[in-house]
Amino acid sequence: MNNKIAALTGVALMAFNASASAVTIDLFSVDQAQIIDTVAGAGDRDFNDGSAVSSSVSTGGTSILGGNRDLGVDMVTGGFGVPNSNIVVAGGSLSFNTTSGTDGMGIVQWDGGLDFGNDGTIGGHLDLDIDGLGGVDLTEGGFHTAFGVQTLFSDGNFSVNLNIYDMTGQAAFVTLVASEVTGAPLSSSIEFDTFQDCGPLEATVLSVVCFNADGDPLKNGLGIDMSNIGAIELVINSLGAAGSLQNLALDLTLDSLETVPEPSSLALLGLGLIGFSAAGRAKSKKS
Repeated sequence: MNNKIAALTGVALMAFNASASAVTIDLFSVDQAQIIDTVAGAGDRDFNDGSAVSSSVSTGGTSILGGNRDLGVDMVTGGFGVPNSNIVVAGGSLSFNTTSGTDGMGIVQWDGGLDFGNDGTIGGHLDLDIDGLGGVDLTEGGFHTAFGVQTLFSDGNFSVNLNIYDMTGQAAFVTLVASEVTGAPLSSSIEFDTFQDCGPLEATVLSVVCFNADGDPLKNGLGIDMSNIGAIELVINSLGAAGSLQNLALDLTLDSLETVPEPSSLALLGLGLIGFSAAGRAKSKKS
């Protein structure tokens, strides 16, 4: 399955790069060792409650936006046997996994700096610097208008939160839901308007919540400035849209995250820049 994912995504990336350059958030070409959480938390989704695990990596290249990436994983509630949640970047992709019956979440942060003290042991923390990227223009002068998404395979639902902060301190939290995909890969896009206008909802968007710098909710039509971004956070949840475990286990692979042109160009190029795969695995197949 991993070889197939890499091949499909590689073709899409070459088709895109032949005509234009994307804003790279992360190509996941810089490895980051697997971190594993084997201690269940208090049942909440508070990452910094003392039971999570985190790590950080930096690079002098351009394959990671801001040159630094923070990873975190939290086992919210335990499942069967010897439960755990784990996350790793290796071989050009990011993988998040939970064992059978386990509720877990993984976090990836791009804020231009390292969270020191993240050594891959229990008790990790992630402190997001909401203006650490210094005002990155994800639109590149208005040319890029969306994130591209391609779901390669899923035998159940899971949710992903894409949280973006601009340099004024305003934030847009967008919850995306991946549904069952057992045939051909499903391509879709998340338009920047969803973040800039705080809505409307799209086919793959479950909810959009926006806040100002004081933490007060912004009304529909008021969102963030995608040309002046301070930080980006990706939160992966094993919970589906219904708020319950949708899979006996979750295997999720993310190949890259980049910006793309308007959806019409996206369709023309046949582009898929984010690769997700989720698969339920029985306990007997766990290592």
